[in-house]
Amino acid sequence: MEKRDDTIDNVIDESTTSVAGAAKAANRVVKDTAQSYLNTVGINVDLQDFEERLRDRAFLSLGIAAGAGFVLGGGLATKVGVMLLGLFGRAIARQTVTNAGRQVLQKAGSQA
Repeated sequence: MEKRDDTIDNVIDESTTSVAGAAKAANRVVKDTAQSYLNTVGINVDLQDFEERLRDRAFLSLGIAAGAGFVLGGGLATKVGVMLLGLFGRAIARQTVTNAGRQVLQKAGSQA
């Protein structure tokens, strides 16, 4: 019975390894193809750098994607959509003004 368990474990390990290898290979091919298409149409973007920036700012990226999906999906055509836009719009405006004020104060402090 123990020998059969070892055989099953080996098969599972091999399957996991082969699936992981196939997934990595597919991921590499998709990235290379996307980079090739972008280069062909003249869009000079380093996809590796872009991916790293998305990972570094995951919540910001998620927020931008959700907002774009909301707008493109017709979310602004509803009363709830307009309410959410007003709520988040005010919060974003407040944060933008706060950040701009901090930058002005930092520049003024460094020039003094």
